[in-house]
Amino acid sequence: MSSSPVLRVNLPFRGKCSLENDLVTSFWKSDNPDFLKQHFEKRDRYAAPDPLFVWEKQEDAVCYEIEIHSEQGNYSFVSDSASLRLPATFFHSASRYEIEIVAFDWHGRLLRKTCYLFETDDVAHCFQIEGVSNTRDLGGRVGLNKKRIRSGMVYRGGKLDDISVNGTKTFRSTLSIHTVLDLRNQEERKKAMEGVTTISNPGPFYLGQNGIDSPLMKDALVKEISFFADPHAYPIYFHCALGRDRTGTLAFLLEALLGVSLRDIRKDYDLSLFSSAGTFDGNDASMIETVHHSFDPMLAFFDTANLTKSVTTFLLRQGIQKKTISKIRDLLLH
Repeated sequence: MSSSPVLRVNLPFRGKCSLENDLVTSFWKSDNPDFLKQHFEKRDRYAAPDPLFVWEKQEDAVCYEIEIHSEQGNYSFVSDSASLRLPATFFHSASRYEIEIVAFDWHGRLLRKTCYLFETDDVAHCFQIEGVSNTRDLGGRVGLNKKRIRSGMVYRGGKLDDISVNGTKTFRSTLSIHTVLDLRNQEERKKAMEGVTTISNPGPFYLGQNGIDSPLMKDALVKEISFFADPHAYPIYFHCALGRDRTGTLAFLLEALLGVSLRDIRKDYDLSLFSSAGTFDGNDASMIETVHHSFDPMLAFFDTANLTKSVTTFLLRQGIQKKTISKIRDLLLH
């Protein structure tokens, strides 16, 4: 169980609930350009609190069976009290959940069945995997034709080298990661995780010799983007060392390809600065300007007024097939 703070959700719940902590929620909804500098700290501060669902206690009830239905699947739980705590990794942003609670007495007789609706707010979903830093789901963002990126399909983060036993359980069982895309160079890699397929592909980052515009990185770029057209690869977790530069570059290209707004793309990129991994190479808030100094020229390389079209055209020119891009959009937008 995560050690993050608990979010109490009293059922029935009215409106939409943000699963994020106050810092992430405030950042996601803020347009203050100095927000990052004002809140700079070198530690993980992005983790969402674990929701604790609480409902009215039924007299004579000794057991409750809980069914939760969502687009991501159906799940069953049992509780001996009128509450249930679930890990934040179980949930997704911009999603709807139907919760059915059935109360039973000592003799196993049904006392009452109650149904509730629970909806999560449209903010980035950050969560903690024990032993890993800078992790979040790309799902929930609005893209082309007002469709959203499917939640629970693509995750981004830092290296997995120090993942704990509990973290591995979350990674495999809760998130059900099928494939890991490792964007690091060979000399950076350690032993691959067992139980998942690991694809090694040193990824381009930003512009320059190792950038997306470099002829030396063209094949790697085509390979990493085309990888997301394989329906059998999902759910996917992609990472580099910090989960910021190579990972941030790939996230930018994917999100732009899917039609995510420039504001949301930038927000997702900057969320790395609320993690220990994403601030590993800086001692104070001045590092934010250095990070942006690499990211901003890459944005300017494209037509930000028509970002999706501009990135799509660029990727086609690099050799990515039109049908590959269509397949990625079909798989990830709904």
